[in-house]
Amino acid sequence: MRISLNRLALAPLILAFALSGCGGAQRDSSDRGPLSEPTAVPSDEASPSEQAASSDAGIASRSSAPDIAPSAAPGVAFNYRHAFALPAERIADVQERHAQACEALGINRCRITGMSYRRRDEHEIEGTLEFKLEPALARRFGQAGLETVEQEGGMLVESRISGTDVGTGIRADERSLAQLREDLQRIEQQIADPRVPASQKQALRYQAEALRQRIRATEENRQEQQESLATTPVSFAYGTDENVGNRPNWNQTLREAGNGFVWGLYSVFVLLVTLLPWIVLAVLGWLLVRWTRRRFVRPAGTQQPVSDGSPG
Repeated sequence: MRISLNRLALAPLILAFALSGCGGAQRDSSDRGPLSEPTAVPSDEASPSEQAASSDAGIASRSSAPDIAPSAAPGVAFNYRHAFALPAERIADVQERHAQACEALGINRCRITGMSYRRRDEHEIEGTLEFKLEPALARRFGQAGLETVEQEGGMLVESRISGTDVGTGIRADERSLAQLREDLQRIEQQIADPRVPASQKQALRYQAEALRQRIRATEENRQEQQESLATTPVSFAYGTDENVGNRPNWNQTLREAGNGFVWGLYSVFVLLVTLLPWIVLAVLGWLLVRWTRRRFVRPAGTQQPVSDGSPG
């Protein structure tokens, strides 16, 4: 009876320990759940901003370049340069696709300003495309161009983004224009004043014409700077690489080996031509010394014949 009472007394304690253990296991499983089984937000339930972020993250994961966007700054003109490596037979197709993507945006948002295509041989091709884009589209256009390159078995080998602070120059030009126009107005008033002598007016006319030329040059410079803010240059460079696609290029290897052999022969020829005169001079000198020794120097022990005085 006493044992049963003790068991009844211990039962609540055992139950409490069991419950606490279950709660701890549930907490541990809930803590480990997100790490062991990450969940993705469905695309139809994600917000537009989340969809854009996930899209940019996917592009960054496929690209070898860091996904870094230049800070938006008023008055800064950016310039984007990208270099791609592709199989030789795909470069022309990729160039056409990039050009079509620019044409699809419309001439007001994207213009092709330059193109080059050069075939050195069957396996070595290079080309370029130059664009002028609306500033808000420049970065995304470069990312889309990289996607096209990767679809064709290529890769990004170089990416550069540079910026020029043209806003400061525009403000300085505006201040300079205001001062120049004020000086021009003052000089024109002096020219129109009948009390100013004619000789002095001629000098004032020269000054006024010089001011007008400076005003025109400053206005043109300001206009160029404003145009650089209105459009962003983007350039694509294409080249071949024997490592693209992880395929060995035997032709390129044999070409390089042949070139190395030819350059080796050329080096030996140059060395021989350089040393040949000295070798010839050394041989001639040796022959001259040998002839001199034979002609004038007699070996030791050889005596001159003694004459007996009798007539020959």
